[in-house]
Amino acid sequence: MAKSEKEMIEKYKARMKRQNEKIKENYDRVSATLPNGTIDRIKALGLTINGVINESVLAYLDCMEEAQAEEEQNSAESAKIQDSTPDTEVAEITTVEPETSEPLNPLPDAETPASTPESGLKPLTIEDIQAMFDNRKTDEIRQEEERQERKEQEEQERRKLLANPEYAATYAQLMAMETAEKEKKRAEMLTRARLETL
Repeated sequence: MAKSEKEMIEKYKARMKRQNEKIKENYDRVSATLPNGTIDRIKALGLTINGVINESVLAYLDCMEEAQAEEEQNSAESAKIQDSTPDTEVAEITTVEPETSEPLNPLPDAETPASTPESGLKPLTIEDIQAMFDNRKTDEIRQEEERQERKEQEEQERRKLLANPEYAATYAQLMAMETAEKEKKRAEMLTRARLETL
């Protein structure tokens, strides 16, 4: 009998060794120090400590990666907008002279005013239109830059908040509670579905 006990112990040790090697290959191991009473609060919600830590860390990382991807997308869009603005200094607009010697009168009954109209407004020239276009583009670029600055400031403030351990812990707890609530609802739905099939 002593031999079979030794064999059982050896098999157990070999199994544990295989399990530990598999865990080392597939998982990162961390040690967490939590305030007193945290474990009781987690268990009171019907959750496991490992599950709460995993969900919290993954939710936090998802949030940070999403913010980083959004920031990269915004900077790419900003660069695209700057690249797409026309270079007005290089292009010159030249007036086209009519080929006929007759004066151009677009409407047969209309007379071309020789001076400014009675309203006091002068007719628009190509230079005026080009200046209006340039001003509009400049305003659009300025507005886009201001929007980007606001987004960057908001992101910096959010990162500062998440860097605060108390806020990050609260955020992690909220995410864990949300996950627990979702799991609870899912379990209830599964139970109801099983009962309905009986």
